Amino acid sequence: MNALYLLYDALIGIHVPNDRARAVVDALEQDMSQSLATKTDLQALSVATKADLLAQTSILRAELKAQSTELRADMQTLATELRSEMKAQATELRSEMKTQAAELRAEIQQLRHYIDDKLHRLTLTLATLMVTIMTAGIGLLVTLQRLH
Repeated sequence: MNALYLLYDALIGIHVPNDRARAVVDALEQDMSQSLATKTDLQALSVATKADLLAQTSILRAELKAQSTELRADMQTLATELRSEMKAQATELRSEMKTQAAELRAEIQQLRHYIDDKLHRLTLTLATLMVTIMTAGIGLLVTLQRLH
């Protein structure tokens, strides 16, 4: 308010008529009271802002906690589904591996029979060849003895 008195005195000091100086000061006072905040206004706003911030913080914490709980539940569900899917795939893989191992054993067994058959035939062929060679050798020896 001292500033308004100083303004009034300054206007009077430069020869502004009294009623006009009063009108300027009244208009300024009215404008200031409607447009400018007082210390009390600012303190009330500060208290209200702090209370509002605390309330908003509390709300945000609650929302964050709820979302965190929901996220944990979703992650646990996904982990359970993943474990289940992995177990199913592992079971399927084991089954496929057993089938392939059985097929491989059967192929190996067929190869063994094939090789055994070939060895048997080769043995017979060698034995026949040896008998033939021995018979020819004996025949040759008998012939050589007769010639002497």
